[in-house]
Amino acid sequence: MANFHLGWRILAALAMLSVGSSLNSVNLDLKTLSQIDLSALGTPNLNNYKMTYDVTVDSNCQYILLIEFEKPADQIPGNASPDFQGVCQQSGNTGNAPDGQPWHATRRYWMQFPSYVSDTTGFDHMSIYWRPCGLPPLGLRKSRFDVTFYNVIPQYRAFWTCSEVGIPRTCSPNQTSTLGRAQFVIPCLERDPTFLANLPVGFEPDPTAPAAYQYEGLFSWNIDAVPKIASNFTLPQFDLSTYDGNAVAWRLMMPWSYVSGPNSTASSAHDYYVYQTLPQLPASWNTTYDAGSGKITVSLGGSAGMCGAGFASAKAQQQGKPSRTLRS
Repeated sequence: MANFHLGWRILAALAMLSVGSSLNSVNLDLKTLSQIDLSALGTPNLNNYKMTYDVTVDSNCQYILLIEFEKPADQIPGNASPDFQGVCQQSGNTGNAPDGQPWHATRRYWMQFPSYVSDTTGFDHMSIYWRPCGLPPLGLRKSRFDVTFYNVIPQYRAFWTCSEVGIPRTCSPNQTSTLGRAQFVIPCLERDPTFLANLPVGFEPDPTAPAAYQYEGLFSWNIDAVPKIASNFTLPQFDLSTYDGNAVAWRLMMPWSYVSGPNSTASSAHDYYVYQTLPQLPASWNTTYDAGSGKITVSLGGSAGMCGAGFASAKAQQQGKPSRTLRS
């Protein structure tokens, strides 16, 4: 209960804290932030993925954020069945996956970027989720990696709680707390509620079964582009998450079949974002899988928040140094 009350004293300030702003610009300090328990966000490093990253900015002030990682040896589908069949049934008593955890357990690993990365790309930190049974809707219920980039600080995410139902665990549509109800607030435009701010055209939560998850927010897709059956989920798909009416995460979903066979490449330049107030959101993305090395690369491209000499200086000063230590 104490943690809940602490949350309400600082939640509004955390929500207003943009990635490119100094902590001194709001009534927060590192001591306050250090009181927030981040353990629910998972393992605070990506060491088991051997993850590396780099950011470059061209003469037109366009960034490329390049991520490279490998699949951990125990994060394999085993006998996972698509479409929530077999061991992926939603009964919750089908044993454990090869990594020793229940099939539908949440596996969270994350890392916070240095400030030059967040100032340039808008992304404060990233997570990799291994989902051996996948998640709804439709054909996305298949073994996959989700590579997620968050434009908010982890301390804010720590309060994205809700009452949960079902397997896999999702936020119940019937929430009694304000924090839980915030999971289902969508960023509708006042003058045209058919469009959602900072989401691409056609993106929206599932109209019949909106999917919100603790610490991840409410998922929005272009439902017309989502595979209808798992066998059609062969290339990466992207979606976005919102919380309390704000776009807070950009996610790339990569089916296991895409990163376990021969060399593969996929890329996309998507439609523009509606009423875009987050100018650094990716305008394009590309992924490759190298079967020889086992390396997976993800690159995002967009408008840089910092470029030229300012970017070069900040990168030179911070490159190779530990990420910001705002954690508990």
